[in-house]
Amino acid sequence: MAKMGTRVSNWSSHRRKDDCDHNTFVIISKSGVKQMHQSQNLLFSSSAAEVQNALKKKCNIDKKELYDGEFFADCKFSAFYDYRYEPGRITALQHACLTGNESAALTLIRAGANINIFDSEKTSILQMAALSNMVQVLEEIADRVDINYCNQYGTALHIACKTQSTKSALLLLDRGADISVKLNGFTPAQAACKYYNKQILTKMLRLQSQPFPINDALFFSCTGNNINPVKFLLKNGADLSYRDNAGRTLLHAACTVQGPSYKVADFLLKQGLSINEADSAGNTPLHLACESHNMKMVELLVERGADVNRSNHAGNTPLLYCAKKGRFHMNIYKLLAKAHPDIAKRNKAAKTVLDYITPAQKESLLSKAR
Repeated sequence: MAKMGTRVSNWSSHRRKDDCDHNTFVIISKSGVKQMHQSQNLLFSSSAAEVQNALKKKCNIDKKELYDGEFFADCKFSAFYDYRYEPGRITALQHACLTGNESAALTLIRAGANINIFDSEKTSILQMAALSNMVQVLEEIADRVDINYCNQYGTALHIACKTQSTKSALLLLDRGADISVKLNGFTPAQAACKYYNKQILTKMLRLQSQPFPINDALFFSCTGNNINPVKFLLKNGADLSYRDNAGRTLLHAACTVQGPSYKVADFLLKQGLSINEADSAGNTPLHLACESHNMKMVELLVERGADVNRSNHAGNTPLLYCAKKGRFHMNIYKLLAKAHPDIAKRNKAAKTVLDYITPAQKESLLSKAR
C-alpha cells in the first residue's frame, strides 16, 4: 500500500482548488477504508452507489482532467494502478467505459453525462463500450449517437467483431449498424470473417435491412489462414466459381499473400477449382504465388500439376513474371524445377528470366539448370 499512498500523494498535489472538498475523500477497497494521505482521504469505488452519492453532491461529471476529484475516482478503483503524472484528458464516463465499469457508466449516462464526446484519438463512447463489451451501455446509447461513426479503429461494429464481442456485435446489428462501412477498405463483414465468429456471420446473413456481400466476403476469406469462414460461406450459398473485378478466382485470392493460406488453397482444389485458370491478365494462381513468395503455395500448386510454363498475356511464365517484378528467388526456382521450367522462354518484350535477375542470381540459376 506504500506505493499506492505515494501515488495518492502525487494525485493530491495535482488536484485543483476548485475540486470537491478534499476532506470528504475516502478510498474504498475490498479491505475497507484506507487512510492514505494524512487526515485527507480519497473516495474511490467501482460501485454505482458511490457514483450516485457523488452525483448528489453535484460534482461536475464532464470534467476532462485525470485528477478530477471524487467523481472521477468513483468510476474505477484501479485508476491508481494506472496513475499518470500528465493529465489524461478523459471524463469519468470515458474512464468507466474504458475500464469496463458498466454499472458506473450506466449511472453516469442516466444522470446526463455527455455521450457525444471523444478522447484524444477521436474514439467515441460507443466505441469504448464496444471495446469493453458493455452491452447494456450500447443498448442505452445506440439510438442516441452515430452508430456508424468511424475513426482509425473502425466503427463500434468493427471493434466488436475484431474483439469477438458477440453480444455487443449482435446488439449493434439489431440497432442498424452498417456492415459495409470501410476502414481502409476493411468492412465489419470482413472483420466477422477474419476473426471468424459464426454467430455474428449468421446474424449478418439474415439481416433484412441490408444485403450481405457473401461472395466478396468469401473472396476476402480465401486470403486468410482460417478455413472455417470459407466453409461456412460456401455452405450458406456463396459461389465457388466467383471472380473479382480482375477476373481472379478464389484460388487466385489464396495465392496473393504470404502465409498459411495454402490450407485454403488445398481445400479449394479439393472442391474442384481449376489449378490453371487465368485471370484477366492471363495470370494463373502459380504466377501470383511466385510473386508473393508463398513457398508452400508454390510447392502445393506444382505438386498438384500447375503448368510452370504457362504464359500470361504479356508472355511471362510464373518464373518470368516474378523475375520481371524484381521478386525472383532461388528457392522459387528450386520448387519449380521439379516440373522443368523453361528459363530460355521469352516474353513479348523478347526477354528471358536471365534478363531480369542480378549477375549473382544468374550465375546461381545457370549452375542449377545445367
